[in-house]
Amino acid sequence: MASSFRRHRSAPLPRHRHARHEDARPHGRGPRTSQNLEIIQVRPEDNVLLIKGNFPGSEGDYCIIREAKKIAINSARLKQITEARKKAKDAATAKKDDKKAAAAAKKK
Repeated sequence: MASSFRRHRSAPLPRHRHARHEDARPHGRGPRTSQNLEIIQVRPEDNVLLIKGNFPGSEGDYCIIREAKKIAINSARLKQITEARKKAKDAATAKKDDKKAAAAAKKK
């Protein structure tokens, strides 16, 4: 006796997937990363961090907090990097000018 289940002719058979679809695997498990979180307050006596922003996971989950790989626009680290790049550029320009002056002195 045939099954009463009917499907569209282009639909895949049960337990078969078209090649363009993702693998059938559970989603939402494993490590997740959040950006733009701000540490508001540290309470070492209570062993608590107050964090501003959306925090992934559910109550009781463990979390790992590490420094961001991206640099915030208004951070002191970005200012340090900008100043270091500017100094390096100025030094390269000065070196180039010295070479030009030495070449001009050599021609005379």
